[in-house]
Amino acid sequence: MVRAAVLSGVFLAIYASWQLTRWGGAAHKTLIGDLFFMPINVAAVVAALLAARRCRAEPRARRSWQLLALALAFYLLGDVVQTYYEVVARAKPYPSLGDVGYLAFYPVALAALFRLPVTRRSPRERVTLGLDCALVALSGAVPIWYVSLGPTLAAGGQGEVAMAVSLAYPLGDMVLLVGVAALLFRGAPAGMRGALALVGVGLVGFVVTDVVFGWVTLHGTYAGGDLVDAGWMVALAFFMLAATAQPVAEAPRAPRPIAVSRRRVSWLPYIGLAANVALIVQAQRNIGATMLVVYVAVVVLVALVSVRQLVVQSELLVAQRALREAQADRALLLDRTISRGEEERVRIATELHDGPVQRLAALGYLLERSARLTRRGDGGGLMLVDEALGELGGEIEGLRRLMADLRPPVLDESGLENALRDHLATVFRQTDVKVELVGRLGAERLPPDTETVLYRVAQEALLNAAQHASAGKVCVQLERTGSSVVLSIEDDGIGFTHEQARARLRDGHFGVVGMRERIELGGGSWHLDSTPGRGTRITAMLPELGAAPESLEPCSDLDELGVSA
Repeated sequence: MVRAAVLSGVFLAIYASWQLTRWGGAAHKTLIGDLFFMPINVAAVVAALLAARRCRAEPRARRSWQLLALALAFYLLGDVVQTYYEVVARAKPYPSLGDVGYLAFYPVALAALFRLPVTRRSPRERVTLGLDCALVALSGAVPIWYVSLGPTLAAGGQGEVAMAVSLAYPLGDMVLLVGVAALLFRGAPAGMRGALALVGVGLVGFVVTDVVFGWVTLHGTYAGGDLVDAGWMVALAFFMLAATAQPVAEAPRAPRPIAVSRRRVSWLPYIGLAANVALIVQAQRNIGATMLVVYVAVVVLVALVSVRQLVVQSELLVAQRALREAQADRALLLDRTISRGEEERVRIATELHDGPVQRLAALGYLLERSARLTRRGDGGGLMLVDEALGELGGEIEGLRRLMADLRPPVLDESGLENALRDHLATVFRQTDVKVELVGRLGAERLPPDTETVLYRVAQEALLNAAQHASAGKVCVQLERTGSSVVLSIEDDGIGFTHEQARARLRDGHFGVVGMRERIELGGGSWHLDSTPGRGTRITAMLPELGAAPESLEPCSDLDELGVSA
């Protein structure tokens, strides 16, 4: 492609020098101007055919480049016929056979664009694609109507065939705009994006030059070699560069899946709308003050609606990104939960086997010895019984500790508030952290499931505060608010950012996600507010979402915590 870019650059530089100096004389302007089109057009046709050969493994891409080569060949045919009429026959019939070649370029080029390989889309995405294409195409069609098509119809003075051909050119430009919109919004394989971007520039160059040409012919005269030809020349150069930029295509390995939309806000429809509003203002600049105010008001309303739509769409995109993050977090948490559950079962089995089972087996052997001694009337049997009783008491205590790790008895016996008070004392027993528990649950016990969920959330939050927060004080609040229970845990530690939390999740730390999942699966809401250097506050509400977490007053001696996005 680099060689093609250099050669086309040199060729266009030579053409630009001729446009500026008109070397060769004014008498040969038409001949030289028309002949300049031949090499660049032939090069574009050959490059498109070679690109088709490189796409043998991808049938749709190959057919697309073949159709584009055919469209460029039709355009070349029009140039050849037009050169014959202008230079050899010295006549300018209108319409002529050259118009057949020029006009055939438009539908064949559109067919080439619609043959491009694309990913499958859902029905809703196809509707959105159609709307986007229609917006861009219509936005470009209005200026074409205003500059070329409308004035051509209004001017009249031509025969039916000549009028049909005159109208066919701007209609062909509208067809190309549909192709450009499809090229922008349909998407393409990664290997073709660079080449198709250059094709899009070439198509836009054709449309713009056609519009300028229509304006020139309506308000003056045109002859081969005029400056307007430079637009078509540059467009042909972009087609050639696009074909040379096409890499060797690989065969599709599997049917293309339905595309997962991750759309960004497209500015093209709004740019087109703004251009058309500017066109209305330009066309109506000489109207009276009354209607001018009406037009200005309409313009302002359209602008406000467009801005509002942009804001809503941007918010939707943010929500979609948050949803994707939440789905990814949930998948990671599910995997981690399954593996942690299996690890926990293995740990408990190992502890039972290496601890109580082994010691109970030894205790059984001790009791067997005691029984043998007792049957022989040996008093040593009673001493062994006393020893066995002591060991049995130790094993009972060990099993109780294991049970407390699985579910603390105080939670069932004394309720959530007392269980959290015991847990606070256990976690921070050997630290200098000041702890405070404020309970406003009243005398009535909470449902067991609610107590369990809130206790597990508090366990994880307090463990994080003890291990990572470097806090001087930790405060836990429990409060009934209507039919909900609110648990708030805050510290004055180092805090963290959203990015740091995401990084810890990627490293396999699922505590924060696990807390959120417990609360949301229980039908509640969960809030995490943290600012680096100003601490962290976690608020969980069960079972309803109605009460605002902000109704809780901050614990004493703690600074007000900020919110990290």
